[in-house]
Amino acid sequence: MRRNLRILTYLLIFNFLIVILAITYWQVIKRDAIYAHPRNKRLYALEAKTLRGQILDREGKVLAYSKKVDHGYIRVFPEGEVTAHLVGYNSAKYGKAGLEYSANTYLLGLNSEETVFPFLPDLQKERYGYDVLTTIDLPLQELAYRLLGERKGAVVVLRPQTGEVLALVSKPSYNPNEVEKNWLFLQKEGNGSPLLNRATQGMYPPGSTLKVVTGAGALKFNPANWTRIFNAPGYVIIRGNRIDDSHVVGKVGFVEALQRSSNYVFVTLGLEMGAQNFYDIMQVFGLTDKTPFELPTKKGIVAGPGELVPEALAETAIGQGRTLVTPLHMALVAATVANGGNKVAPYLIKEVRRHDGTVISQTTPAQAQRVVSPDINRKLVEAMRAVVEKGTGRPARLPGISVAGKTGSAENPHGETHAWFIGFAPVENPQVAVAIIVENGGTGGQVAGPIARELFRAAIIDKR
Repeated sequence: MRRNLRILTYLLIFNFLIVILAITYWQVIKRDAIYAHPRNKRLYALEAKTLRGQILDREGKVLAYSKKVDHGYIRVFPEGEVTAHLVGYNSAKYGKAGLEYSANTYLLGLNSEETVFPFLPDLQKERYGYDVLTTIDLPLQELAYRLLGERKGAVVVLRPQTGEVLALVSKPSYNPNEVEKNWLFLQKEGNGSPLLNRATQGMYPPGSTLKVVTGAGALKFNPANWTRIFNAPGYVIIRGNRIDDSHVVGKVGFVEALQRSSNYVFVTLGLEMGAQNFYDIMQVFGLTDKTPFELPTKKGIVAGPGELVPEALAETAIGQGRTLVTPLHMALVAATVANGGNKVAPYLIKEVRRHDGTVISQTTPAQAQRVVSPDINRKLVEAMRAVVEKGTGRPARLPGISVAGKTGSAENPHGETHAWFIGFAPVENPQVAVAIIVENGGTGGQVAGPIARELFRAAIIDKR
């Protein structure tokens, strides 16, 4: 009898602990997620009486605001498709996306310490949400959108020292003012996935842009690789698999190998450093992780050391194989080199203001993380500068401004190669870093390079 009572007591205690843990999980750990969820009915009541805050660019230009109508407010997005993947949409029927979702509590006039409940008795009163000032440079955003034209792809522009996102474009785009009207079309297969933010969630093989990372690992593994001379035969064969390199034949050093994008040299360097060292350099550059950001991001897909057998490592070292990354990942690679080998954290929200203009929250750039030594970084800068001045990146050259970069033409099984360019300028004092991808665009230098050039012109020369 006593044994049965003891078992019953233990079961009751166990069940009680389960309840306590569940309450803790939902009320503490998941509190903010539930609170901000678009289907939270308490938020509906609050939103009906709240003049939702504006979303602004870095100079205060309006990207989203609320307009009074008979039944409350509707959200208006004056820039339409240009900023759709930044601001997102706000629909009573389909929920929220972009900053409309991630900054929802601020836009409703709440902060992380507040909840909806204290305001429930006051819902008869009109309330004011907080304005969200972003890091976006609207003229640069508009230019990036125009430069992509009708092509699918993405553009990311960053301040390399701070991580401020100046422009973030994804195409095809959509009109956030007409999401409910066009929802079925936006969800339809074969229409180009306009709701997908290719800048932060599009997954692509990085192609030869990854040779910057491979080069960094090779210089760290063996500093003598900087002065080494390679005798490139025009191809490389790994366990019967041939990788072509016909455009680079003869003796080349490290700088010329990056300048001319030699597959032979970077396959050789990748194999020599080995699977673990290669994976480590990918990891330290952040390519194996999900980038923390105010918008949804994707984790990079990189084979682990145990999977990087010689033929897989050879392909991965030149940005092919199973490796997939986002344009945001590669923009941060460029920004890291531009920032002396220090990786910054990207951010989109600059500050949050009350209706009267009082600043209640301001983003301080996170402490940069050392990725490569100053000496290795100096060598990467020299080689990337040669790419633009004398190599595959010449279409990105800009008179009077020194530009460093790396092109990529990433093979994919679904059509023409993707055209990549990553880089920064001016070399002496970098102000902007970029990553550009044009899906099925062909040659990176010829297609993505000119886009980078015009972005550098607008961000540097036109701002003087």
